[in-house]
Amino acid sequence: MRRIIRYFAEQPLLVNIISIAILISGLLFMFTAKREAFPKVDFDWVVILTVYPGATAEDVEKYVTIPIETKMKEIDGIEEIHGNSLEARSSIAIKVDPDARDKEKTISDIRDALDKVTDLPEDAEDPEFIELNTASTPVLEVSIINKDGIKSDKDEFELRRYAKILEDRLLELPTVGKIDKKGYRDREMIVEIVPEKLQFLHVAINEVINALAKKTSISPVVL
Repeated sequence: MRRIIRYFAEQPLLVNIISIAILISGLLFMFTAKREAFPKVDFDWVVILTVYPGATAEDVEKYVTIPIETKMKEIDGIEEIHGNSLEARSSIAIKVDPDARDKEKTISDIRDALDKVTDLPEDAEDPEFIELNTASTPVLEVSIINKDGIKSDKDEFELRRYAKILEDRLLELPTVGKIDKKGYRDREMIVEIVPEKLQFLHVAINEVINALAKKTSISPVVL
């Protein structure tokens, strides 16, 4: 160590060159390094969301949630699986073992297994794969309300219109990557069928149902 110190003490020019090189390297790193106000942090959780329009919670459980859960149980590196079936929606939360040797491989295996689930109902939408991390956590939440309350469909329509205008303006900002809207009620159309007219036109009720199914994303229900 003393020899090293003595050597640099006798070489002041070399010391100055090394110092300048370190300073320049530091400046270059400072101006080129990627900086994030909200750095990405993984939470070791993955969520699979699937929409099955018009299905009851029981059908969602039987035909969507259970088949996906069964496929996930074959994967190594998973610590917990929690399935939740609601009317027209299925959500499955999967916790990756934090002590797993290769968590990225486990997450990749989950994606691959999800792609291999091919026996879901035809009416079910493609499952959405969400890896939970700080990047998927909202930075800002904005609420639009009517101070007098929503008393009619017109009031709700106006709120939707204002929300759409705000969404479009926010998406024009270069720092906004994604906007999710919540609290929207699904729009519905009620079709009343008169059996006598169907009989007069020689049209079967199944023909009406099939026609509606082709034009809408919601499966028609006959009461």
